[in-house]
Amino acid sequence: MILAATLVWLETVGEARGITDPTLMVSVDLMMRCATALFFWSIAWRLADSRAAKFLLRFEPYAFLMFCSHLIMIWLGGPFIGQWTGTMGSPFYPAFLLAQPFLVLGVTALLGLGLRAISPAAAELLSGGRIASKAPERPTRSIRPQPLPQT
Repeated sequence: MILAATLVWLETVGEARGITDPTLMVSVDLMMRCATALFFWSIAWRLADSRAAKFLLRFEPYAFLMFCSHLIMIWLGGPFIGQWTGTMGSPFYPAFLLAQPFLVLGVTALLGLGLRAISPAAAELLSGGRIASKAPERPTRSIRPQPLPQT
């Protein structure tokens, strides 16, 4: 939060007061990105050991395909959905922004299932080998690394 406040202050008030050193701006931005990455990494580890892990692992095969295609889906589907939600700044636009990840996940899952039905080789290629013609067996134990035994 402190880094976010510092970054916002530098970009708004700081420039008005003559603090325009690009190195300072880039340094704070980089620290903010590292802190954000660590925050989401810690959430991912907590989710991996939670009750939600089994549910979330059902979508894991589509993660690479979603990473590769999400921007295209948002560019193509955004204007279409924007007809109902309105332009940026309209009252329903924040709801559209919050729904985008779930919309993209759903479309990606449908795309992956369709690719697997039409061309399993293409599905495997476009998903980085995660979507195969036959679903691999999932581990039944926790995916968190186990501690080494004490000697």
